[in-house]
Amino acid sequence: MDKLSGLNIDKLEEVKRKAVSHCLNLECKKEQLHILIKKLSTISGQRLDLLYKSQEIRGSSNGFGLRKSSISDELKFAEESRNIIEVEIKNAKYQLKVIENLIKK
Repeated sequence: MDKLSGLNIDKLEEVKRKAVSHCLNLECKKEQLHILIKKLSTISGQRLDLLYKSQEIRGSSNGFGLRKSSISDELKFAEESRNIIEVEIKNAKYQLKVIENLIKK
């Protein structure tokens, strides 16, 4: 953040706009992951029931284009991604506070 202190007001405003945009994009990604997690949770039980009930599908799941990873693996990855994005959002908001403080000076 030291490199920000040497910038003039116009450059700080530009950096602030970019930081706000980045923060909004991260919030959108977080919401998309939240929706994905809910959908994966909803269908995971249904998919597992279907795979266990049908011997044909279980025996030839690769033929149906099903990935080898389970929905629970995808759910775990989505939750980890959401946690990473939450940290990025926290950092972006901190950067915004620093920029706003520099602009006020």
